[in-house]
Amino acid sequence: MGFEGMRSDDTKPLKTSALPRCLAGMLVLTLPGCAGQLPPLQTSALAGLNVSVSAAPLDVYFRIAENAAQCWFGPEGRLASSHIFHAAASAPTTGKPIEIALHRRTADPKKPWGPRAYVIQLSGTSSTNIDFKNISLPQSEEAVVRNEALAWANGRSDCKRLPPPVVTAPPPSTKPATKKAKARKARRKKPVARRRHKHKTAATTATPKQ
Repeated sequence: MGFEGMRSDDTKPLKTSALPRCLAGMLVLTLPGCAGQLPPLQTSALAGLNVSVSAAPLDVYFRIAENAAQCWFGPEGRLASSHIFHAAASAPTTGKPIEIALHRRTADPKKPWGPRAYVIQLSGTSSTNIDFKNISLPQSEEAVVRNEALAWANGRSDCKRLPPPVVTAPPPSTKPATKKAKARKARRKKPVARRRHKHKTAATTATPKQ
């Protein structure tokens, strides 16, 4: 499951299948590890979707997080095996943005989150500006992630799921014929051979009439 968060000390993963609800409680505190603010990020509208949404940042976060839990990190999620979801926010009165980050998953079970691969920032008060920063996602995946996040922020539910696994028929058996199968074949051929043999014998032993 890739939908995990991190505690403020970054030492233990925090299971957050209910992360959208948990974040509401986190907002009353300023997390120590989130005091820094990312530099402004360049954005542009994609596929007719607005990067400025007429909803509060927390509401937009709920939309993105709930859809990400199903689309990116669900049973058929594209990112479940490779990335981990993490969100951080300060108290609303600080005016600092909500930050959603996708971290690369590592093989360390004690600390499975690696470097950040993608960042989404939600800033504003009564409306929300959405900024994106791609760090290491492939361009093709980054375009899909951005479009999906924008769609969710705008109230849509777009999702590109992994194709179902291809099921192939098992190859035909190449086992050698068994003794029983060989015996059945021999029985099918024998009666024909006997009839021919009897007919031939009768023809050769017949004597002309006197």
